[in-house]
Amino acid sequence: MNTNQVPTQQAAAQAGKQRVQLTPKQDTTSYSPAMSERDYANDMLTTEKYITSGLNTALWEVSNSTCHQDLLKMLNETHQATRRIFDYMFQQGWYPIEVETQDHLSQAYQQYSQYASQQFPPSGMMQ
Repeated sequence: MNTNQVPTQQAAAQAGKQRVQLTPKQDTTSYSPAMSERDYANDMLTTEKYITSGLNTALWEVSNSTCHQDLLKMLNETHQATRRIFDYMFQQGWYPIEVETQDHLSQAYQQYSQYASQQFPPSGMMQ
C-alpha cells in the first residue's frame, strides 16, 4: 500500500478480497501557520551565520590564493549582510541585548585572565 493513500470504508469492508480501493491521504502534518516578518528575519540571520561558518572552513583549507581571495571577499560580504539583518532585528526589538555593568565586565576579564595565565604558554614561547 502506498503510504500517501489510505483504504476507504468500502476497501476496509472488503479486506478479504484481492483488490483494495485507495483514496489519497489528507496531509495534515505539513500544515503550519504562516511565518511572520520576525520569523523570516530570524531565518535569514541563522542562514547567514551558517554560510559564514562554511566560508570560514573553506578559507582555512583552500590552497589556491585566487580562490582564497574570492572566498575572503564573500566572507566579508556575508558578515556585512549578517550585521544588516542583526541591526534590523535589533531596531524592531526582536534581538534584545542586555547592558552589562562595569563590575560584571571586570569580573569576566579577571576570570579570563586567570584562565589564560594557567592555560597558555608565556608570551615569547610560541613561535
